[in-house]
Formats: sequence, structure tokens, C-alpha cells
Amino acid sequence: MNRLAIPTAVTLANVACGFAALIALATPGDHLALAGWLVVGAWLLDMVDGQVAKLMGATSAFGAQLDSLCDAVSFGAAPALLIATAGGPWGWAAGFAFLAAVLSRLARFNVDAGDDADGHLYFVGLPSPAGGMAIAALALCGRWLGEPPHAIVPVDAGVAHALAGALPVALPLAGLLMAALMISQVRYADLPKHYLKKLAPRAQLLALPVVAALLSPQAALAAFFATYAVAGLVGAWRPRPAAS
Repeated sequence: MNRLAIPTAVTLANVACGFAALIALATPGDHLALAGWLVVGAWLLDMVDGQVAKLMGATSAFGAQLDSLCDAVSFGAAPALLIATAGGPWGWAAGFAFLAAVLSRLARFNVDAGDDADGHLYFVGLPSPAGGMAIAALALCGRWLGEPPHAIVPVDAGVAHALAGALPVALPLAGLLMAALMISQVRYADLPKHYLKKLAPRAQLLALPVVAALLSPQAALAAFFATYAVAGLVGAWRPRPAAS
């Protein structure tokens, strides 16, 4: 079997999830939650396809380009249509701005991928999977809040419904913010590499399952990606240490 076959199949499974999310959003009826979870599935596959390629010794320029093209669908087109579908009267404009930013971000990454002075430990601009996941998680969290929440930590039903009702406004605003961060010069850590190299405390990884257990997986994902986006902005205000 060609060594490229398995990692390529994982990458194509990523875009299959993104394509399915587009179909769900284009189908009559409320399929927002299904589309959101399909984007989550694409993210999980995107997390492992590179590792599979490395384990099999099958990394290649072809794989890198295919990954970017698949990301354009799963974390660009699918979240953009999600914003347009649920984002109220300004949803289409915000969705297009988000999609344009994802495409620009991926093009810049492909051009600059071989010129990273930090050893590929940082991204310039918010990574497109993180931007797409922030939108999907917000949509999922809004749907979860719109129903009577069942969680270890109770959420007031009135507050939950008010927050869920704000989703048509929150989604376009979040889309515009993610778009601005993706095309910015703000540095974002490549978290898997930071954890593997012990540049970030691995105890942070416990936060996601703890929040998921106390509230919901939707809330945990929304909190994680919101924190990641804000952390980049906070880090941008801190002076970088001078080279010795």
C-alpha cells in the first residue's frame, strides 16, 4: 500500500465532515447543531492527520497542500455558511468576511510555512481550524443554552434563554473578530507542540474535560477556543524577550 494512502484518507475524512456540514446547513430544517458537531469532527481529524503522516514517514508537500484545501472547506466554507444561516440580517456579510479571512490565512501559511524562525512553534495569525471551531462551538453552545440545561453546575433557565437568543448577533460579531485575528500579525502558540516539548504546563489539558463534565462539551469547547483567541491578544501586548 502507498504510504500516502492512510494519511490522505484521514485528511479526506476531514473534508467529508466539512462537506456534510454544508449539506446539513443547506437542507431545510434546523440542522445547526448537526453542522456544528460535524465541524468538531473535522477538527479532530485535522488534529491527527499530520501525526499519522509522521508516524508512517509519509509527510509530503502534497499532503500539506491537500490539508490546506480541506481546511478551506471544513473551517472556512462550513463555519461561514453557519454564520450566514444563523447570523441574522448581517450573517451573509459576516460569513463572507470570515471565509475571505480563512482563505487569506491559509494562502499566507502555505507561502510562509518554510520561513518560521521559531521552529514552527507559533502561528502568525489565528489558525483557521481554531477560528472555525470558535464559530462552531459558539453555535453549539447557543443551541445548548436554548434548551433546559442539564449540568452538574446549574445554569439559570432565564439567563440561558437570553444568551441563546443573542446568537444571531453573537455569531456575526464572533465571525468578524475571528476574521480579524486570522489575518493579523498576532502570534499564536502551536499548542500540541508546546505540550509535547513541555513549553506549556500539561495540567492545562485537564481544564477541557473538567468544564465538559461540569457544564457540557459545548461549553468546554466554547471556553477553550475563546481563551485561546484572547490569549494571543494578551500575549501580543507583552514584550518578547531579547535574543541572547
